[in-house]
Amino acid sequence: LNAEELPEEQEGYEKEKAEESNWQIENKLEKDINEEYDDDRD
Repeated sequence: LNAEELPEEQEGYEKEKAEESNWQIENKLEKDINEEYDDDRD
């Protein structure tokens, strides 16, 4: 894809990637919290 030809599509792709990385960060934080909780239960 040529970004100059499809600026809107490119913009949508960039936004999607950003949302995806935010989602991954949130998931990681949640996972870390759950692991800490599991450690405390022992």
